[in-house]
Amino acid sequence: MAKVDAAVEALLTAIQRSRAHGEATSVHPIFVFSKFDRVDPDSLRLLNLESAPPDVRKRGPHLAYGRALADRNMPKTIAAIKARKDRGLRFEAPAYFFSWVRTDNAASGRGEKIRLRHSGAVGWEPDFSSDEYLAFLTCLGDIAADARR
Repeated sequence: MAKVDAAVEALLTAIQRSRAHGEATSVHPIFVFSKFDRVDPDSLRLLNLESAPPDVRKRGPHLAYGRALADRNMPKTIAAIKARKDRGLRFEAPAYFFSWVRTDNAASGRGEKIRLRHSGAVGWEPDFSSDEYLAFLTCLGDIAADARR
């Protein structure tokens, strides 16, 4: 994770330099924690976090959960976001999203099986973090609407 953190911090620095003499620009940091169902529960316990993030509709706890993960795992990136508030490049508050797919325990000699759920007219689909995806798309729509102003 340290390599990713350093790469993102370098990208933010490059963006900052390219915007140093231009008009004020806003950047909307978005953290998507994918394959969240594969995170080691002991790692989350070390941060005093539950095994699953709070419901995306509970904005405060959801934000705090994401912030705890980003602060711990991407300290250079978070420091870069905080340091650039007064330098022409304005960072909006980061948004955090979590992607997962539910699985059922493996039967003897077989691998894990993706859990399915019934979904209206669609039929059966993987049991995945649909609320997180919808919130993510809404966030992108809000950013696009803000950019048109």
